[in-house]
Amino acid sequence: MLFNRRTAIPCLALLLLFMAARPARAVVYIHTHGGSVQTVDIEADEVVRMEYTADGLNIHLQSGEVVFAPVTAAQVARILVPPFGPTGSRDDFYGLTARHSGKGLDVSKAGQDDGTEVIQFNYSQKFNQMWRFVSDGQGHYKIIARHSGKLLTVEGRSSAVGAGIIQWADEGADNQLWRVVEYADGYHRLVAKHSGLVMEVAWASLEDGAEVVQNDWTASERQQWMFK
Repeated sequence: MLFNRRTAIPCLALLLLFMAARPARAVVYIHTHGGSVQTVDIEADEVVRMEYTADGLNIHLQSGEVVFAPVTAAQVARILVPPFGPTGSRDDFYGLTARHSGKGLDVSKAGQDDGTEVIQFNYSQKFNQMWRFVSDGQGHYKIIARHSGKLLTVEGRSSAVGAGIIQWADEGADNQLWRVVEYADGYHRLVAKHSGLVMEVAWASLEDGAEVVQNDWTASERQQWMFK
């Protein structure tokens, strides 16, 4: 095959323009009373409203698109709309539970101070276990504790494996920004922008009070987090 540079460059430009114009994706998680989780793949528009019909659930997006999910109101226990789109912040607060233990991401003893340790603890939806995700518009999020307004932060801006996770006032630093990456079965990994390391429960501990740190991604269940 002959390579024609004059035609290849415009084609490449068109391809890059097409890829840039493609909308980002998001996922709606539908939890049923039977314990199953259905996922609905949508464009990363904010969900405007949802309504049940005789056949199932209609999910209305800002774009005007309506996405259908084959579940009835009687089947649905809870619907989770993660804030993963590029459209900015959501006002919702979420819990995060570790897959290996089922325990929640928790600011120790509901501390208000900078430097308070982030741990895992029995999940009970207390304010120190609830988090708001605020987009930076470039694929990362500030993760803000509801009880204190402080950010999920890698201590000391460290890039080292094993560095602890704490809460700290917003300094606009990369160690306070996280990328949320869907993994499998409704679980996600949280990747620190400054280091590329993921948040995990140290030593895969099952105990209340276990330290939360950053580490290399190994797909271990201690590194997988469910939005609640």
